[in-house]
Amino acid sequence: MPAADNRYLVKAEPMSIGRGFTAAHLNSDMFNRVTGPVLMVDDFHMSKPTFPPHPHAGISAVTYVLPESEGTHVSFDSLGQVVAIHPGDLHWFCAGRGAVHTEEPDDAPVHGLQLFINLPIKGKRNEPFGLHLNAADIPEVTQDNLNTRVVIGSYGGLTSPFNPPAPIMLLDFRSGAKAVAEVPLTAGWAGLIYVLSGQVSAHLDGAIAEIDAKHALGFESIGFPVQIEASSDARWVVLFGEALHEPYVSGGPIIMESDEANHERFGAYRRGEFGILTNYPKSIR
Repeated sequence: MPAADNRYLVKAEPMSIGRGFTAAHLNSDMFNRVTGPVLMVDDFHMSKPTFPPHPHAGISAVTYVLPESEGTHVSFDSLGQVVAIHPGDLHWFCAGRGAVHTEEPDDAPVHGLQLFINLPIKGKRNEPFGLHLNAADIPEVTQDNLNTRVVIGSYGGLTSPFNPPAPIMLLDFRSGAKAVAEVPLTAGWAGLIYVLSGQVSAHLDGAIAEIDAKHALGFESIGFPVQIEASSDARWVVLFGEALHEPYVSGGPIIMESDEANHERFGAYRRGEFGILTNYPKSIR
């Protein structure tokens, strides 16, 4: 779809780090920043520890381990939390003004989605915190050849018990051929539809986008629902949140409102103000 239509159809970039991490990578710059608070999506497979403890500030790092994942992911952070993210679980780590964390497989390869969700400027210097949602608490329904997990937000009369720090919707769909989902979208919300496997057609505002596997359609909603139809067995997620329309500068794991703010937060990290992972194995801390 044309950029002038405020819709961007993008192919995820393949990413490989070391011998234990691969991902299909999407970031907001690939969509000309129309995806609102959704800054990054990594559809990742991880079989061994890959990332050393690292800082975050200005964002929430959110991990959704897919229900079919073979293994459990473990999150370590400088708040002293050690959290097992089992298949189907979601873990939300709001870094705020700054914290250190890392995640790695526990017992077997992990397949999940790693999300970076932007914080409003007024929240970028708040205290960090973590939230967790167990798979058993996520509403799920199967109807008309379509399975839906309402991970965050509401859909089809179901509401997730998860209370994110900002308005967000995360819906996980698995379908057979010809299954149709109609997703209401609030005006002023922005994000993307990402297809993990198969192919779907997104119908919105009188236009149709064919979204293949490892592709995403990003846009800001003007308040109309989007109808998503699978042409074959397919798996996709809908991830949207309230658009911020505020400046931000990507500094990798630290994303603040300006270069100066990024430099200041990196300086705070180097001074030890983000803390350390006291519960992480000392041999690799």
